[in-house]
Formats: sequence, structure tokens, C-alpha cells
Amino acid sequence: MIVVLLSCLLGIVPMVVYAFVLWSFDRYEKEPWGLLLAAFLWGFVPSAAIALIAQLILGIPAQAIFGANAFTEAIVEASFIAPITEEGIKGIGVLMVFLIFRREFDSAFDGILYGGLVGFGFAAIENVLYFFSTGDIGGVVALAFMRAFIFGLNHAFFTSLTGIGLALARYQRSPALKILYILLGFAAAVTAHGLHNLGATYASEVTWLGLVFSWLLDSTGIIFVFVVIILALRREGGWVADHLQEEVRLGTLTESQLSVAKSAPAPLEQSGPLPPTMRRAGLQAASTRQDGRRRRQPGDHRAIARGGEGAESGCGMRRCLVAAFGDLRLGV
Repeated sequence: MIVVLLSCLLGIVPMVVYAFVLWSFDRYEKEPWGLLLAAFLWGFVPSAAIALIAQLILGIPAQAIFGANAFTEAIVEASFIAPITEEGIKGIGVLMVFLIFRREFDSAFDGILYGGLVGFGFAAIENVLYFFSTGDIGGVVALAFMRAFIFGLNHAFFTSLTGIGLALARYQRSPALKILYILLGFAAAVTAHGLHNLGATYASEVTWLGLVFSWLLDSTGIIFVFVVIILALRREGGWVADHLQEEVRLGTLTESQLSVAKSAPAPLEQSGPLPPTMRRAGLQAASTRQDGRRRRQPGDHRAIARGGEGAESGCGMRRCLVAAFGDLRLGV
């Protein structure tokens, strides 16, 4: 009983903490909690179950072909079958968010966030099963140190590459480029996963240096994803600044409120708390141009205010702001 509880605790809690930390980077437009939970649960339940079934089925011909050489069979199953099935099933969850909740998937960071949450969910249930299989407390703790901490970000890193590919596809007008970026993202996820498993398999069969290879590979990839997060957030900040600067000139917003809109959510010292809908108005109006619509031009704010041709955001920048604030009396 203690082994079961400890396996669940060490398998799930670290992944939930990592997921919360990743979510905390979402500075401008917080994603819906229900959708975030659904992404995590997709990795936790159906992804793990379907991937396991697929690996059992595909493992039969692999054993028949490579069964004479146990090491080769292990390499094929760990470095080819497992990455393709796991990243394929996890990627379907991210793809569903991309297709069904398209308005929520409006930046590279969103791709990382949803891909990472699916990955953390998958890692949580996989960890529980691995920890429980050790059969004793010492084994659970030792394996938890490796899987939940040293390599705890792996599955999130792998699937975030699929999410980045989907996010890049959203910005393309050409259908061919959209498909290309989606395939490249998935291929990157499978490749990173396969190389990691190759090092882990080599470590278990030949030498511990395989783990060093896997750790260096994973660390490099995680740093890359972190850089993408920073660049994506800076780009979102630029969108907000670009599309709300005109409102400062019109007197709808103050400079201090624009500054807060470009940064992490925080209360205003002079004008009271800034509703998150203000940041959302700027970000959504800016991100709509990624669907192939023209960029906002100087003077468009007048047409937007009238609800004319410049109202590319669907509701118009000023109308979005009015909906966000009501009858504004800023700077008071």
C-alpha cells in the first residue's frame, strides 16, 4: 500500500508542479482552465493507454524480425516504435486544441503550453506505472529521482515541439507550408524522443554514458524551448504595444496602463487594477492578422472606432476596450 501511495505521490505531484510553472509564463492571455486540464488529462489517460496498446501490437513483428538479437530489438522498440506511437497519440491531443479551439491557439507559447501539459500528463501516469513496478520503497525513490527530477521535463519537451510546429503553421497562408510545419514539428518531437531513448537503452545495455548523452540532448532541447518561450512572449508584448499605442494617443488609455498591458499581470498604482480583458483585447486584435488578414495601418483606429473597414479584430479595438472597461474615466 505504501509503495502504491508513494508511486502516485512522486509520479504525479512533480508533473503538476512543472505544469503550474509552465502555465505561470502565460503573461498576456491566460488560457481557459478547462482546456488546460483537458490537455493534461489527455496525456494522463487516453494517450498512455492507446500508446501502450499500439506498442504491444507493433512489438509483435519487431520481436519476430529482430528477436534473435535482444539489443537490436530493444533499440527498435525504444527508439522507433515508442517515440512514434507516444508522440503520435500525444500530438493528436494538441492537434485537437489547434483545430477545435483555434482562437485559443494564437502564439508559439500556446503550442508549447498545450504540448507541455499533454506531455506532463503522460509522464505522470508513466511514472506511476514505472515506480510501482519496482516493488519496494527504495526502488521507487531511486527511480523517482531519475524520472521525476533529472529527466522530469522530457515528455513535455518532446510534445512541445509538436506544439511549436502547429503554432508556426497557424501563421502561414500557404496550405503546403501549414502542412510542412506541422510535419516538421512532429518529426522533431519523434527524433528528440528517439534519441533520448537510444541513450537510455545504451545505458541499460552497454554503459552509463548513454544517460549522459540523453541528459545533454534533453538539456539542450529544453534550453531551446525556453528561448522560444522568451521570444514568443516578447512578440506578444510587441503585438499589445503596437495595437494599443494608438489608444494612448487617443486618450483611451494611459501610458502606465499600456506599460502594464505589455508586462506580466500586475495592479496599477494610480488607476486601480487592470482588467485582464484589456491585454486580451490587444492580443486578440493583433493575432487575427496571423490568419492571413492585413496588418493594421496608420489611421485605421478611426475606422475601427466607427466600426468600418479597419475593424479587423471582429469587434474593433475601441469596442473591445469599451467591453473590457465599460465607461472609462482613466487617470482619476
